[in-house]
Amino acid sequence: MSEAQPNLRSVLDVLTRERLFDLGRVTGAGLRPNRESKRGVVQTLSETLGDRRLPDVLVELGRDERQTVCRAHGLDDSDRQRRALVERLLVAAGFDPAASFRPPPPQRDGLPRAGQVLAARGRQ
Repeated sequence: MSEAQPNLRSVLDVLTRERLFDLGRVTGAGLRPNRESKRGVVQTLSETLGDRRLPDVLVELGRDERQTVCRAHGLDDSDRQRRALVERLLVAAGFDPAASFRPPPPQRDGLPRAGQVLAARGRQ
């Protein structure tokens, strides 16, 4: 497909419409399911989050999704390790992988972190 430098919009273009809504919920973008086309959802999500949130989005993707994104941008997708795929995409996008991974804050109280998806009363 494309061999352009990865950015948030090009990464989101590879994903399904349903997955875009999942990412919108996890990242706090506040998307509401409606009749908007996938292209419109990609545009809304990329404008809401901005390219600076690319590392956060890549961390949320599964290995298969990351491999698909790598292939779409002409990058090697043979690595089986998720972190290696994220680092490859971040370098291609012009990010410093060492500065992009934030360690999770210590959680000793058992409370959920902001943006974490939970199941309560049979619902997410």
